[in-house]
Amino acid sequence: MELILGMRPLSQFDTRATPMGNAFIDLDEEPALDFEYSMITPEQPLDETNTRASYGVEQSLELDLSVEDRAAMQPFNRILWHDTKGADVPMPDPKFNCRLNASPQGTLAAEDD
Repeated sequence: MELILGMRPLSQFDTRATPMGNAFIDLDEEPALDFEYSMITPEQPLDETNTRASYGVEQSLELDLSVEDRAAMQPFNRILWHDTKGADVPMPDPKFNCRLNASPQGTLAAEDD
């Protein structure tokens, strides 16, 4: 990437990387496409929304979805899982990558491995 900007490589990884110059074309040139392309039209309507009969409608109305990541994770995941997979399909247990221990002050702290 640095070569495009006229800079020297910043690390050994940049030095060994394939230059990206060939990834760009002159805007005046027409790209040479030597393959056929046929568009696939989606079968699912893109403007379709859930109905009052959808799984978790009442619970969804209680979630704060006005800003990303504001809704509680597990209830939201449960609604999405059962709406997608079906109400009778059990949801797998959540997996967390961080183990927490209580600190002396009573707050949670990440455990060092």
